[in-house]
Amino acid sequence: MGNKLPSDNLGSIDLRQLKDTVDEVATPEVPEEDTPVILVPRRLEIEIIYVTPEGNRLHGIGYSQIKTGKDRLDVAKLATQLGGGTPWSVMPALAQGRIWGLSTLTIQLQDGPEWVYKWVQEDDDLLAAIVGELEAHEDRYFRRYPSEGSSDAQKPKLVVRPANPSTYPTESDLSDPTRLVPSG
Repeated sequence: MGNKLPSDNLGSIDLRQLKDTVDEVATPEVPEEDTPVILVPRRLEIEIIYVTPEGNRLHGIGYSQIKTGKDRLDVAKLATQLGGGTPWSVMPALAQGRIWGLSTLTIQLQDGPEWVYKWVQEDDDLLAAIVGELEAHEDRYFRRYPSEGSSDAQKPKLVVRPANPSTYPTESDLSDPTRLVPSG
């Protein structure tokens, strides 16, 4: 449990180095696509305009930075701290959402205006709007929801399947459980 994970100089976990500690795994060959993919940048400038309850119009620029693996764990750690020791399972859903949103914003929004960090603690609408844009950036970056009619809508973002499907039970095997029992 006390083992340190290998990290690169950006603070991310080096999963390739971890792989060296386990048996070699065969990597299936994946055919390359001919169609170029339009990439979304990891760091995206976002504009934030807010009118305070006193009527002051605030304007600023911040940057949504796609979270690294370490950043994602840091969001969870920060949420635990903001929860003040209250078990997550007994916390009201609204409080969970606020805490997760504040944690996400704290990690993912970079170089945001100072007033943002003050007002998101008080105004749920501002928090939800900014976190919504941060999440939308991640959705576009990871192509989670391709737009209709785009070429991405027909192409899978990833493929995970058995390397040797012939070793798995077929539909007919599953409909007759006696076929799955080894004989002898």
